Amino acid sequence: MTAPVVRVEEHERLAWVTIDNPPVNATSAAVRKGLWDAVRAVATMDVRAAVLRCAGRTFVAGGDIREFDAPPVKPDLPDIVRAIEDCRVPWIAAMHGSAYGGGLEIALGCAYRVATGGADFALPEVKLGIVPGAGGTQRLPRLVGTKCALEMATTGEPVSAEAFLAAGGLDAVLPDLEDRTLTAFALGLTGRPEATRLRRIPAPDPAWWAKRERTVKRRAGGQESPLCNFQLVQLASRVPFDAGQSEERSRHLALRQSEQSRALRHIFFAERKAAKPPAIAGHKPCALRSVAVVGAGPAARGLAEDARAGGLEVRLVESAEGLATAAARPPDLAIVVGAEEPDGMRRTLCRLADAAGPQAILSVCPGRLDPARIFEGVAGRNPCLALHCGAVERRSNLMEIMIAPDTPPEVAATGVALARRLSRTPVVSCGGPGFAGGFVGVRLERALRRQAEDLLAEGALPQEIDAAWAEFGVPMGIFAAEDAAGLEPLDMDPEGAGHCGIRGALVAAGRLGRDGGKGWYRYEPGDPTALPDPQVEAIIREQARKGGIERRRLDTDEICRRLLAVLVDEGARVVEEGVVPEGAFVDVVAVVGHGFPRWRGGPMYHGTQVGMDRVAGWMDEVVRGGPPGAWTVSDTLLRDHI
Repeated sequence: MTAPVVRVEEHERLAWVTIDNPPVNATSAAVRKGLWDAVRAVATMDVRAAVLRCAGRTFVAGGDIREFDAPPVKPDLPDIVRAIEDCRVPWIAAMHGSAYGGGLEIALGCAYRVATGGADFALPEVKLGIVPGAGGTQRLPRLVGTKCALEMATTGEPVSAEAFLAAGGLDAVLPDLEDRTLTAFALGLTGRPEATRLRRIPAPDPAWWAKRERTVKRRAGGQESPLCNFQLVQLASRVPFDAGQSEERSRHLALRQSEQSRALRHIFFAERKAAKPPAIAGHKPCALRSVAVVGAGPAARGLAEDARAGGLEVRLVESAEGLATAAARPPDLAIVVGAEEPDGMRRTLCRLADAAGPQAILSVCPGRLDPARIFEGVAGRNPCLALHCGAVERRSNLMEIMIAPDTPPEVAATGVALARRLSRTPVVSCGGPGFAGGFVGVRLERALRRQAEDLLAEGALPQEIDAAWAEFGVPMGIFAAEDAAGLEPLDMDPEGAGHCGIRGALVAAGRLGRDGGKGWYRYEPGDPTALPDPQVEAIIREQARKGGIERRRLDTDEICRRLLAVLVDEGARVVEEGVVPEGAFVDVVAVVGHGFPRWRGGPMYHGTQVGMDRVAGWMDEVVRGGPPGAWTVSDTLLRDHI
């Protein structure tokens, strides 16, 4: 017989209501039915209070996203929260882990809220393109004030127990949630506070709301749900609770069916799928206690700092020889961070194999360099991984973990474990023998840079392309990002160059990027604002003339569809070659690593929504725009275009 997901017990003059729905105690239909029955049962008991807690590693961490595409199943969560709030027996929410979404909304309906010090609290619905559906935007400002509630509802970011206590969201932070601790707290209570929904909200002045609205719109970048959440928190200060909750519920149900919410749910599940590919299914990672980072630049130092923050023992050395002299015990994992050409990195890797011993996992983080050239002659000596972090200038937290066909599954799983320890989003890709094929992220970036440079030759200007891409939802333009990264290293990567050599001409003219005050744009001292520069336009026109190209005006729509076309086309090739098993992996790399708007779901998902036959037509425009043979269409798009 299946154990109930909600059970009710009585002892010490208290009712103990426990939710046990692993892994995160989500408010599934079964949990809602169990809670509804529990409220009715508690109402008949002769007890001082009801303690609501959860088994496992967390309090209720949200709703069951898998139910979003189905009609709501009774009982609805708003009715359950209201029943808890109106119950003649006061309820105490005893929280640990993450009280997110519906879990926090349940807690807001309780008379008292306590938590352990490591707990955190959030309304993450905004990240799924929706608003809370059980009174979160209406009760939270009545409990913690408008400012805190607005930040939580519009960003979805968690708040620590200490911060939530200071804001008025908790009655106490307890050392633990053992029976004796909770019993002492519950039996020490006197009276009963006013129900949260009945409390008044001091209304901020209109100027305050206007300023916050501008901030929310700027951060949203085209995503609709942050502004919807803003409007609902604002509504809470203007109308009675019942009217506000009715509006919230209506918007919640409508947004669940919106295109943006479907896209955001796609990328939510894609991130989880990309970290658990078939190659590592059922395999545990190797022991990972110590890491050696070999390199001297900022990337090496940053990686070492992240590893320390993740609780790993870290040795940062400038060379393999330095590791040999510093090592009291060989590291579990050694990472060579690229700052030199492939042959130099390969020699470093060979020396590292000698210094670290045969059991250490050897890895490289080579930037845009080809890992196949670096691992040539090395891959058979130690277990190996190739790592690629997303664009630093885009504040990416991606870590692509490339394995070879003969990489042991437990080694691949160790790469995923490393990414998680570094608080990065992992994506596992599989190169050919010797890591041939290249990183997904690098291939997408090269395709985008090539096409952007070709668009310049055909008639666009850097500011026009960046503005078009920003209108599409990408927070940092292609050329502004190149200036932030520096043009000289990019110019050394011919696979990412357009056919007219415009970037190379800028480098030859001493325009090396933002740090030097001029690149694709010019910059005033101490100001990162990108300013158009007539000299750049002159260089573009001259290179186009040399290439025999007659420039023409390109509108925003053409710019966006061609940039999207090359991303989808390259993503399709990556799937065709077996580097990743499906397009969802490409979507994660593009969204997390390279700034593709999350609310569009990634290039492959977006391509399926607009129609791959249309994307194939856009790719034909790309082919016609370049010289013969410069661009070809992937087999996937060719099939959709026939």
